[in-house]
Formats: sequence, structure tokens, C-alpha cells
Amino acid sequence: MSTYANQCASHANTALSAFVNENGVNDNDEESISALLASLQHLCDAQGFSFADLLDWGRQLYDEDIKKRGKASPETWQQEE
Repeated sequence: MSTYANQCASHANTALSAFVNENGVNDNDEESISALLASLQHLCDAQGFSFADLLDWGRQLYDEDIKKRGKASPETWQQEE
């Protein structure tokens, strides 16, 4: 278990919750995450960014994080909030 990764997951969950509350998206995490990703793609279009490039960069950051600090634990991350 990585406390750092669990904190990152908790921060992302806070952002996801705000998105769900603002947009009335279904409270199913997979559907909500997909809808948030779609909205982020629209944001990238509006700002002239490449979503694909940013997604690749995010994957690189994630890979570096898990190599250094480990992954979040599905069993414990919500308990650390």
C-alpha cells in the first residue's frame, strides 16, 4: 500500500465528486470517470491542447509514481481520507 498513491486517488475522487455534483452524471464511478474524461477532451479542444499527448504524459507520470511509491490499494484508500 502506498500512502502517496492513496492520497492521489483521494484527490482525484474529490475532483470526480465535484464533476458528478455539477453535471448530474450517474454516481457509478466507471461511468462518471468516462464522462469526466470526455469533458476533459472537450476542454483540451477548446484550449488547443492534444488530449492524446496529455494522456501519454499522465501515463508516464503515473508509471514513475508507481515505480517509486507503489499503487493505491482498493481496500484501503478511502479509509485514509
